[in-house]
Amino acid sequence: MTTILTLQSSRTPSRAPVTKHANFNQIPSWVSLKSSTSSVKLEHKQGQVENLHLVSLSKHGKLNEAFEFFQEMDKAGVSVAPYSYQCLFEACRELGSLSHGRVLHDRMRKDCESPSVTLQNCVLQMYCECGSLEDADKVFDEMPELNVVSRVTMMSAYAGRGLLDKAVGLFSGMLESGEKPTSSVYTTLLKSLVNPRDLNVGRQVHGHVIRSGLLGNASIEAGVLNMYVKCGWLVGAKLLFDQMVVKKPVAWTGLMIGYTKAGRARDALKLFVDLVTEGVEWDSFVFSVVLKACASLEEVNLGKQIHACVAKLGLESDVSVGTPLVDCYIKCSSFESALLAFEKISEPNDVSWSAIISGYCQMSQFEEAIKTFKSLRTKSAAVLNSFTYTSVFQACSVLADCNIGGQVHGDAIKRSLVGSQYGESALITMYSKCGCLDDAHAVFESMDNPDVVAWTAFISGHAYYGNASEALRLFEEMVRCGMKPNSVTFIAVLTACSHAGLIEQGKCYLDTMLPKYSVAPTIDHYDCMIDIYSRAGLLEEALKFMKSMPFEPDAMSWKCFLSGCWTHKNLELGEIAGEELRQLDPEDTAGYVLPFNLYTQAGRWEEAAEMMKLMNDKMLKKELSCSWIREKGKIHRGCWTHKNLELGEIAGEELRQLDPEDTAGYVLPFNLYTQAGRWEEAAEMMKLMNDKMLKKELSCSWIREKGKIHRFIVGDKHHPQTQEIYEKLKEFDDFMEGDVFQCSMTERREQLLDHSERLAIAYGLISVNGHARGPIKVFKNLRACPDCHEFAKHVSLVTGHEIIIRDSRRFHHFKEGKCSCNDYW
Repeated sequence: MTTILTLQSSRTPSRAPVTKHANFNQIPSWVSLKSSTSSVKLEHKQGQVENLHLVSLSKHGKLNEAFEFFQEMDKAGVSVAPYSYQCLFEACRELGSLSHGRVLHDRMRKDCESPSVTLQNCVLQMYCECGSLEDADKVFDEMPELNVVSRVTMMSAYAGRGLLDKAVGLFSGMLESGEKPTSSVYTTLLKSLVNPRDLNVGRQVHGHVIRSGLLGNASIEAGVLNMYVKCGWLVGAKLLFDQMVVKKPVAWTGLMIGYTKAGRARDALKLFVDLVTEGVEWDSFVFSVVLKACASLEEVNLGKQIHACVAKLGLESDVSVGTPLVDCYIKCSSFESALLAFEKISEPNDVSWSAIISGYCQMSQFEEAIKTFKSLRTKSAAVLNSFTYTSVFQACSVLADCNIGGQVHGDAIKRSLVGSQYGESALITMYSKCGCLDDAHAVFESMDNPDVVAWTAFISGHAYYGNASEALRLFEEMVRCGMKPNSVTFIAVLTACSHAGLIEQGKCYLDTMLPKYSVAPTIDHYDCMIDIYSRAGLLEEALKFMKSMPFEPDAMSWKCFLSGCWTHKNLELGEIAGEELRQLDPEDTAGYVLPFNLYTQAGRWEEAAEMMKLMNDKMLKKELSCSWIREKGKIHRGCWTHKNLELGEIAGEELRQLDPEDTAGYVLPFNLYTQAGRWEEAAEMMKLMNDKMLKKELSCSWIREKGKIHRFIVGDKHHPQTQEIYEKLKEFDDFMEGDVFQCSMTERREQLLDHSERLAIAYGLISVNGHARGPIKVFKNLRACPDCHEFAKHVSLVTGHEIIIRDSRRFHHFKEGKCSCNDYW
């Protein structure tokens, strides 16, 4: 038989071949099992080389080749050594190949009459790791001899499956038989106790540890402490911690984790300070724990102090420290610091990139989030995970970009990275907000067992789209399926009622939340009911409801009420609501803008000017429906409306000096310059804004045509088809002057023609060019104004085209002169 042997030395030919330290890489895959003659005859133990090759294949994870060779050995009558079986079982375990493992086990039973306990433990571990606890139970019960490894293996497997009774039963059996548990038995059992209901068992195990004299063992002490933390008994964990003679870093971090999860972040930080003060040697994991505590407190200064400590130790480039640092800064809304910390990481992993993309979304830089994702996808797809895709779905949702969203969805499916819960729910939200309810429905139907988050997302999608009846039908179906609604579900249900004017149904759902569904209403649910009353014009009922509800009205309560006052032109109640809102939230511009609108509508200019003065004094930056500035004690309005460039330049300069962060001081002069054809000055305004990194949203509408997005802002004249767009709008001049649309000022009518959503609708009509096709879909980043809402209704009636507008609040589906919102929005 031709063989290949490794001899220790040519001077000792009689010595047995050495295989202990063999280099498996040098064993060729063509080792022959066939007999042949050779000029050099080396004596060797029968089958030693074949077993050596079998071990080599096993250790390299080549299971298929190993089993083919295994069969060849069987045919040649070469026996398989116990160590070869052991290596094969280990390979099956690591690769999760249960089928190979079972075949191997059957063969081992035939070959080995009395396998060693070590080999049987390998079989046991293989079945446990491959998920066949039933097979593992049979092997365990049939084993004539058990050792610590056998019991620890089964205890760990039982604990992993949540079969705590069986794990504890094995432990009890050891005690009853008089066998003394080792430290590994205790640590394994302690790891399985992870719920508050396990605390009693954990205390008993702790008692056994004390009686056995093993409490001084560092790994057992840490195990007991972590058990108390996971079971929620922090008092016991702290008592044990204080009694420790030597506190290892794992004990410090374990207790810090417990404090952080329990919402006691300050206690965790205090523990960190003690750790530093006592000079305990710590590892990088400590920083990840303490940074989570800082993030939960949203105290960026604490985070910066810890960052300084990280920098001193030279750990900024370490991904295990840098990533929690990035996450801390993002949760503290310090995105620039997060970016700087991210750049220090030498090799960012998937969690690092996921955190930074999530940060872009948190800062409303959604396009940057998608840009970063695209860059990652082309450069290194290995750093993508399901959380990254979920963030990108959310970005596409806000941008209402169904085209990119669909591509990202397809990519996530290919990589099997659609998160089973939040990812699928984010997809439903994305498709719903893009107006693609059929796709949202397809995602929902594809889910095996939709959880409450998925149901809520789908209900919200229909409520947002204006399909109140479908939203409520889905809610009832959800309840019939045995799914318990949560607090957010009822927000979606009440929102659907609000947008459809379903007053009685909304009140019924609110009243039955607690007695029927065991969900306690919060102030948010009562605010929804206030919104229902206010939208319907039942302002007196809304005010009465606010006075009788079990919560003190918050800022949102008065904001909803004030919005209703503006919609239904009730100045008297609007004044009350505005005053209350300004007291509760003086930074909310709605408390100034809506009363301003009410005053101007009533012709009470002095009070309107006072609202503007209050805003100016507080340097609030919200864009108003008209531009204004205070110059030498006098309010100037309408420079942009009346196309007065000379005064507009003065007003813009004054506004930029008073409030350099207010985008109106740049945008409105920019519009004036472009209208006058003074492009250099217009470019200078944009440059000033970019230099100051101003990110304030402008009113913008967009429409997708043949795969291309066309964007419009107020007064936009940069589109290649600008002339056609404005000519199309002029076709509706009769509407602007008719009874349906009441507007007394010529300049106001001219200004309304420039509104971004009208420009987008006009472009959509040009693109349709009389041909029957799907609805014209327009997206807007801000709330649609009432005038443009009426305009869209008129266009749908006159042209016969369906128009869908998605503004910042909801979808409006215009058809035959009516809107799906029934003028509730």
